[in-house]
Amino acid sequence: MKQVLLLAVLGLLCGCYTTTVSRGKLSDPMNKASDDYKGERVVRTRDSLVVPPESLWVWHNAPGHRYPPPEPAPQRRPLTNVFYSIGFNLSSGLLHGGDFYGYRGGGLSYEMFGVDKRDDIRVNGEKEKPKGSRFDFNVKFASAPLQETSRLNRSLTGGVGLFEIGGDADFFTTPYYTFMGHYFIVSLHYAYMGWSYRNAVRTEEGELIEGDALQGLDLGLGMGWNPMQMRYLHIGLEATTGIILWDTYTREGFENDVFKPFLYLQLSAMLKVNWD
Repeated sequence: MKQVLLLAVLGLLCGCYTTTVSRGKLSDPMNKASDDYKGERVVRTRDSLVVPPESLWVWHNAPGHRYPPPEPAPQRRPLTNVFYSIGFNLSSGLLHGGDFYGYRGGGLSYEMFGVDKRDDIRVNGEKEKPKGSRFDFNVKFASAPLQETSRLNRSLTGGVGLFEIGGDADFFTTPYYTFMGHYFIVSLHYAYMGWSYRNAVRTEEGELIEGDALQGLDLGLGMGWNPMQMRYLHIGLEATTGIILWDTYTREGFENDVFKPFLYLQLSAMLKVNWD
């Protein structure tokens, strides 16, 4: 048992002072270090570094040889490319309540679409396709005809007209360069609704009032689908649901006790002309 322990200690000591960096045969320096050697005392060492697979310590600490640095995690660069477009849309929708048939309209938009145009980036070894986001400044017009049996139909002529101005934020779930695209929508618009009375009314002060209007705030959520995305042309469909919250007082100063908040469902078809 003592012999075994002694051999183990000797092996450990040998392991601490030996190296696997081969500099040639030991006999070469032994001979040239002798008093009998009369020539130049220079030993020839091998040019190559021989490292057995198990010699990780030597490989790590050998001059000029280091473990390769770990691959840095991909940095998500900010949006580097912006596309612009002008859009035209036609829409149709339903309004909650029994006074209206629904509404139909159209609008114009100006869009900015930002995207990182790298083909592919790797995240945790997996390819990730670059996506984008778009912001639309838009103006919309619509008319909402009244049901013939509606109480409002006996007071108003031609239904009501709607005007909205605001913006949509679109967040794409598909890469910008695919032929078809999908995105989610968050919208915020200022709304203005006007109407004309069938018969003008007059105030006690003698002022003639032929119509009135309400302002409000339109909040919407939805999704869009582009069945065709080309470089300079996009054709898209959108479905949006939301609510229009009306002001307390009308333009003429009357307290609003007629129009409750509008709940709506809207379908739109769009054509967008792009440039960069």
